[in-house]
Amino acid sequence: MPESVEQVGSPPLTRRERFRAFMRQFNPGAAPREAIEGGLVIEEIHGGVHKHLAARADLEPGSQQLVVGGVGSGKTTVLLLAEKTLAEDGLLPVYVDVPRETELVSLGAGTLVAGLSVSLLRRLFLDRDTGGRLIEQLPKDLTKSLFEFAYGKPSAEPPERVEPASPESSFSWQPGKLRWPFPALQRDLKEIKKPLNALLEASRRGRDPVAIFDGLDRLMTTERFWQVVEQDFRLLRDLTVSVISAAPLAVLFEPARSVMDQFDRVHHLTPLGPHPWNRKELRAVLDRRDGSNMIGDGEKTRLCETSGGVLRDLITLARDAGEEASLAGSERIESAHVETAVSQLGLSYLRGLGPTQLEILRSLRRSGVFRLTEPAHIELLATRRVLEYSVTDFRVHPSLAPWLDFIDKVIEKSGNE
Repeated sequence: MPESVEQVGSPPLTRRERFRAFMRQFNPGAAPREAIEGGLVIEEIHGGVHKHLAARADLEPGSQQLVVGGVGSGKTTVLLLAEKTLAEDGLLPVYVDVPRETELVSLGAGTLVAGLSVSLLRRLFLDRDTGGRLIEQLPKDLTKSLFEFAYGKPSAEPPERVEPASPESSFSWQPGKLRWPFPALQRDLKEIKKPLNALLEASRRGRDPVAIFDGLDRLMTTERFWQVVEQDFRLLRDLTVSVISAAPLAVLFEPARSVMDQFDRVHHLTPLGPHPWNRKELRAVLDRRDGSNMIGDGEKTRLCETSGGVLRDLITLARDAGEEASLAGSERIESAHVETAVSQLGLSYLRGLGPTQLEILRSLRRSGVFRLTEPAHIELLATRRVLEYSVTDFRVHPSLAPWLDFIDKVIEKSGNE
């Protein structure tokens, strides 16, 4: 459960101590795992997506699922909750935080398999009860192969000079009319398949493995995403390893290929607003963290409205309003502090926008037109400047809208002069 700000029988907290406790509870940058363990997360906030992820992975070994959503939509929290549920159900979830294992710019075929191998070996090393015994039972060349696949090995001596083959001995290939629907597995992935399977078998102990990949949603383009996952996910399906992975929001709107045909299930995390009946869920997030009752009812309603239903923005707004209240010398968060926080969030969304993007946003407000076939529109959606509430309902983030009103007035005034 969340920490109690004032314990029974303890001396009352000072004003500074109350605000410091409040800021700890509303830290959008806190590790999601710590928030879950601290009881700050409402597990059913996204309709129990994590349970669906775990159920499919359990019922259909080798299945592959994606979790997509804009920045701050809660993908990492959902993946961690799925990991927790899978472990409770007796499976073997292996969580791989890809950006912590390697640089995103270096990702390519084999990276995810390498990350899975290293994460599983690390887990065995840290398992004092049975992990050490399992490591000892594994052939030395197996663990060596896995580590060398992940981190490389000393280069061999340069090969002797080889004369080029004569034209007469060269073999030419005339392309046919059919192309293979799936590219052949690369040689290094074929070679690592047997050692990885042996590691998985040794780790199972009656539990089906599930690979959970986080961080792939940060890849800038859908092309990069497919370059990274295509070979690795195919190998893991061959090994009957279920896969759950984050993915860029743009994969949903890629015209060249249907992501629904490539994966067994795709879970799309959308904002919880703007409908009033969803406010109770957002309000529950504030109530869970506001143990010292620093936010009044009216202020909580305003925070829910201006967050647009984005959980990270809701937490950010509450934290920033708390900072404003502290600086103003107030005992609690008041309306003026909330409005200042909303203005600051909207300004952060405004920064970095060019004329083209501003015109898209202004057009959306005027006519409701939003084109998911155009990269500039999808980028605004992925960065939360535009929020998707249904397949036909796209709106400018409510904290950004007042700044667009200001820009409209400036443009109108300059046109009249």
